[in-house]
Amino acid sequence: MERKVRIISISGQPVSGKSTTINKITELLKLEGIKEEDIHVVSVGNNFRAYFNKIMDLASNLKNKTLEELKDTSVDAELKQLCSNEVNRKKLKQALVNLIMSDFDFDKFDIEKANNSDKLKEIRDIIDTIVDTKVTELGKEAIKNNRENEVWIMDSRLAFSNIPESFAVRLTIRDDVAGKRLFAGSAQRGKEDNAYATVEEAMEKTIKRGQGEEKRYKERYGVELSNEDNYNLIIDTSFSNVDDIAKTILKCEERERQGKYYGKRWTSPKTLLPIQRMSETFDRENAEILEKLEDRISKNGYDVSEEVEIFVHDGRKYLNDGNHRVVVLANHGETMIPYEERKYSVTASEAYSEEMTLENLVMFTNIFRKHSPDFSYEDIYPGITEIAVKNQLKERYTYQYLRMLQENDEEKFNAYFIELEKQKKYVSEHGENDLER
Repeated sequence: MERKVRIISISGQPVSGKSTTINKITELLKLEGIKEEDIHVVSVGNNFRAYFNKIMDLASNLKNKTLEELKDTSVDAELKQLCSNEVNRKKLKQALVNLIMSDFDFDKFDIEKANNSDKLKEIRDIIDTIVDTKVTELGKEAIKNNRENEVWIMDSRLAFSNIPESFAVRLTIRDDVAGKRLFAGSAQRGKEDNAYATVEEAMEKTIKRGQGEEKRYKERYGVELSNEDNYNLIIDTSFSNVDDIAKTILKCEERERQGKYYGKRWTSPKTLLPIQRMSETFDRENAEILEKLEDRISKNGYDVSEEVEIFVHDGRKYLNDGNHRVVVLANHGETMIPYEERKYSVTASEAYSEEMTLENLVMFTNIFRKHSPDFSYEDIYPGITEIAVKNQLKERYTYQYLRMLQENDEEKFNAYFIELEKQKKYVSEHGENDLER
């Protein structure tokens, strides 16, 4: 039977933008002509937090409310569902007793404790069972009914496993960016995410929360959330626009249904450090290539099957092949590009990374600033300007050294090494603002 229903499952690291992305996907589907009643959004994360908050409220005020009162019609729906099953009701009762007896500090409850605290493990297990079972049942129901033009969007870390027929998406985010996002929005996220005193504290919380989720799902279900083989699409949302993220997901999901190829791993072009000489990227011979790319992308958008090639060195992504595509996307203000990673030895990746110079960074910075006036590679890779300057000095003096070897001029040799030491000292003593000068 041909499957007509579309199921998209969204998993992701904490603060990677799952909810925002799902909202944008919903908007785009409506623009496609999908009726609102045919778009079904199921959020395991919201359900998990709702259940946990109700239970913690109940536990902190248990002296004024008994479990028998949960049968009353005025009780919240979440608590009713938790206690509708006799087994769950008994487990919950024992878990609450254990929690109260442990002198748990309810005022300092947050989502990180919900995921990691041993004192909350029993409650966590009860909630996990309920929400995961619900998602699985909804997925089976959607496939069974198989209604045309119906779209299900599952905000669930486990849907890739529970609903293997779904188009599985994994959103990732850098720890430092996640910390900044959480710190900036913590006051609006509710009591499950307490306000943080510093960005560093928020970053530490997101790291612990992610580690807790990874451990929890590994122990309970035997799955590794970070294993890229579990997903059809992996997107780093750190420096990308939510509109571009949502459009990319829908484009790739369509290619999947059509049985066509698309790039699996995506990031912002801003995260890719250029190493090709600018004289090669922008020479006359390549002008025609840039012009054709510009025309094609302007008319049809970026081809999701055209991955650029990168390599990674010291945690930084370097652009091995695809300079022209990055230039055109930057000119258009696009914030997403697919890539494939080439593996080099440590020695080789270090050597290739040294081809990135200040000239490269300045040229590409100016291109990105057309749509992002405050853009700086330093915001993505702190200290990268100094590395680029050192690479450029090394490149320049290596050329001079080889020329002097041919000339065998001792006086020039001495002057060369004196100047080189001066430049090294200058680079080590001056900050970023002086480096470009």
